[in-house]
Amino acid sequence: TVCRPAIAPPEHGSGGPGKSGDEAPVEVDAGGLAVAWENVRESQSWEDEEEDKVAEVLAEMAGAAKSITDTINAEGTDGDREGAAAIKAKAATYASLTDIVLDFNPDVTVAEKLLLIGAYFQSSPAEVAARLAEVTAVAARLYAVWTWEDRTGVPAEKRTRATQLREGIASLGPVFVKMAQTLSTRPDVIGTEAATSLTVLQDQMSPFSSEDAYNNIRDELNYQGPIAPGDKTWTGADVRPLYKTLSELPVAAASIGQVYKGQLWDGSDVAVKVQRPGVLRQIALDLHIARMGLQWLEESGLNGATDLPNIVDRVGSGIFQELDYRLEAQNADDFRRSLRFMDFLFVPRHFAEKTGQRVLTQEWIYGRPMKALTDAEQFRMVQMGVECSSAQLFRTGLVHADPHEGNMLYTDDGKLALLDFGLICRVNNAQQEAMAGCILNVLNRDWMELIDNLRIIEMLPEVPQTWVNTKTGVKADYTDRGEGGWEDVDDSTFREAFRVCLDGDDPAKKLTNFTELVVDLTKLSTAWRFNLPPYMVFIIRSLTTLDFCAVRTGANMYELAAPTALFRAMAPKTARG
Repeated sequence: TVCRPAIAPPEHGSGGPGKSGDEAPVEVDAGGLAVAWENVRESQSWEDEEEDKVAEVLAEMAGAAKSITDTINAEGTDGDREGAAAIKAKAATYASLTDIVLDFNPDVTVAEKLLLIGAYFQSSPAEVAARLAEVTAVAARLYAVWTWEDRTGVPAEKRTRATQLREGIASLGPVFVKMAQTLSTRPDVIGTEAATSLTVLQDQMSPFSSEDAYNNIRDELNYQGPIAPGDKTWTGADVRPLYKTLSELPVAAASIGQVYKGQLWDGSDVAVKVQRPGVLRQIALDLHIARMGLQWLEESGLNGATDLPNIVDRVGSGIFQELDYRLEAQNADDFRRSLRFMDFLFVPRHFAEKTGQRVLTQEWIYGRPMKALTDAEQFRMVQMGVECSSAQLFRTGLVHADPHEGNMLYTDDGKLALLDFGLICRVNNAQQEAMAGCILNVLNRDWMELIDNLRIIEMLPEVPQTWVNTKTGVKADYTDRGEGGWEDVDDSTFREAFRVCLDGDDPAKKLTNFTELVVDLTKLSTAWRFNLPPYMVFIIRSLTTLDFCAVRTGANMYELAAPTALFRAMAPKTARG
């Protein structure tokens, strides 16, 4: 059985770029893949005549794993070796892996940081190999189920592959969850069915022990005493506990940390978030492996996409920041100030003396999630959520990039409370005005102006490009994965194709939700080149989540966002606006 791997152990004594050790090549246990496949075959009731297909797909997965390990172990050209030596030398200047991961110097790009992490793990080949084998085994199982249901024509209503895809990815931890959430915005890369199934993927994991949590709090806040009354992890002097009360068990748990409800000695009710032990090392290792895997996939030619490693860079840029709770506290303060004109919004304040890199103490919020609300309350919550997101996108440029239902509460006094500011992104004035313009363009069905605004936000190239089959020299479906390349096309041809796609069979149809627009743009992206700049990954995720809630309540996303978009259009800050 393929099980969720344990979080990697702390880095102490485990090697690094500046430590000695045999740098044996990374290897993947092919036997592990075979065992994973046997489990799949038993669960799927394989027929004898399918054995050849089973063997074929198993060979594909084993070949993929070997190719990835070859990529990791490759020495490269002289230039490559010189570059690798420079990266390794720079990695050796850091005292620990933590220092590499939490170096937020703007001169160090995410891509460079991932190279530094790769250099660090060169001294831990066995650890890399073991984790790569775990990831590949899960991938083999998911690929097996997906392929089996395709080849045997399992009816859509009886298919289990979408559920198994979500569960398998969730079992691998935060890096793969966030990569999957990012890929859910790229149906051109992973297909519409997979993209749709991943839109509801959530980051969940079993809690770790409260003893480990208490020790983390004590270590991070340098407190020599009990964390709460009855703290069995403290055996020293009998001094006042750090918190007046703290729940024995966490009230919520995710892959990076878990939350306890507590109370300070002044009577303030608080939420105490504690980072999972060893999660920083696990995330760094998984990002290293994921980048190698996507780099291999792109170079293999199995997928027409040309920016797959950048997906890891985008995920890394966000998840690295989530590993420092001090940044999250600062983000919340910045966010609260930027939207102080919204009296219906509540953002919790933190307690600085009880907050550190791995511990965050914030005000406790009394409220209910959307699923516990009445229909009228749900509609009001969606209305506030869209208005709040519109203000972020069109007025302040500071965007909460992870507003899933678990991060939003309807407070007891009827306000919208937002939680978890570990992931935010910033957009400039030109992008804000262009996005506001997009809302108005959709409402007015002004597709030509929509094209211009999509170019400003960098989702469309300045010169249109279409996918052309290398062998036949004719336009082809980009998602067919055949050999081909992008070729320039005149602008008028693209604009007409754009108009026809968005008008569809009914030129008078009214778009009411964001998903409808995404579906139309996805159709276009099978033949025409679209880009997905890093900041738009988070914005699309944000809008997709709100759209899902809006559809459930019958709200029209565009109409709710229109007043703020119109406000920005009438008060531009750029020459074009």
